Amino acid sequence: MNKKDKYKWIRSFIKILCMFIVSIVIGINIYSWNASRILGDAMPMPSGYGAAVVLSGSMEPKLSIDDLIIVRKMDKYNIDDIIVYQKNYELVVHRIISINENEVITKGDANNINDNAISINSIKGRVIGIIPYVGVFVKFIKTPMGVIFVIGVSLILYIYSNNNFILKFTLFN
Repeated sequence: MNKKDKYKWIRSFIKILCMFIVSIVIGINIYSWNASRILGDAMPMPSGYGAAVVLSGSMEPKLSIDDLIIVRKMDKYNIDDIIVYQKNYELVVHRIISINENEVITKGDANNINDNAISINSIKGRVIGIIPYVGVFVKFIKTPMGVIFVIGVSLILYIYSNNNFILKFTLFN
């Protein structure tokens, strides 16, 4: 068995990975664009989960600018939950400080004043996870230049996986 045949699975894996990444990036961008432009939904949440990037310092030190937050739709919210709600076409990430029957009052941890009361129906979900600084990459791949970059890198890897270029740099024997 020669070296080329021995590592054929590496080339196949790289091809599949490249196609998967390109498909995911393009699919998410199309889905998000349609949800926001057509439906006015600033954060689509298929299966009750969503993700967003923190854009302001209103929740410092708990959440910082460019943190990626994972959000889950809940049946019930409690005081001190950090929630994401939609105000017009923008998302706001603040902490619940008071709950009435159908309204909640929120406040950013770094803010001095409370927000106006919002309807419980405008809450997208509760923050269940924080991934620091990953938002920089997420914001980039949502731009046209970011999509072109991801597709370009994937195509380069795909093309070079057809010959021994990848093997020369990944295998040292």
